[in-house]
Amino acid sequence: MPIQFKLSYSGVLLVVIGTTIMSVSSCGKNQKVAPPVAKIIPKVDTLFGEVLVDNYYWLRERDNPGVIEYIKAENEYTEAVMRHTKGFQDELYREMLARIKETDMDVPEMIDDYYYYTRSEEGKQYRIYCRKRGSLEAEEEILLDLNEVAKGMNPTDLSITTVKDIMNGTFPIIDPDTPLHVISFLLEYNQAVLIKEKGELKGIICKSDLLKLLR
Repeated sequence: MPIQFKLSYSGVLLVVIGTTIMSVSSCGKNQKVAPPVAKIIPKVDTLFGEVLVDNYYWLRERDNPGVIEYIKAENEYTEAVMRHTKGFQDELYREMLARIKETDMDVPEMIDDYYYYTRSEEGKQYRIYCRKRGSLEAEEEILLDLNEVAKGMNPTDLSITTVKDIMNGTFPIIDPDTPLHVISFLLEYNQAVLIKEKGELKGIICKSDLLKLLR
């Protein structure tokens, strides 16, 4: 199941709040802070005989230290300009948060023998990706907890983090006829084993799956 990063309810609230208080800030104190200015680095492409110039293509380069610095500068500028609305932001956030169910779960999706879903917990900013085998009453397996990933990271770092940045490498690949003792050995050194047949991915086996067979 492809994993897509989603903003939690708290993250959506921050976006809404930011939009709402723009009108408030325009009536507030004038901030004498210069906004950051992105460097102009022309990238020229020719498409169907037409020359196209993108002066800010470099901002797509996630691993470019200059991009990170520019994003941080924009965040610092926004914080400085909006600082006089801090009290209103907190009040608006608390009021909106009180109307939202923080601990919630989306509709599970059945794929093969598993129900896949994401859920949120009160007080936590990011979603948790989980699955249950066979039944929604089965024991939950947490595939990815973005709150654990985000520990020690600021929001800017997490917003530009991709799946490949947190992967520990590829999982071993086996065919459906592989003996169980081989799978057991592989799971001693890997979080999961992928099952492929004729080049097509058929499933995944985790340590918890093996433990269920031994019960």
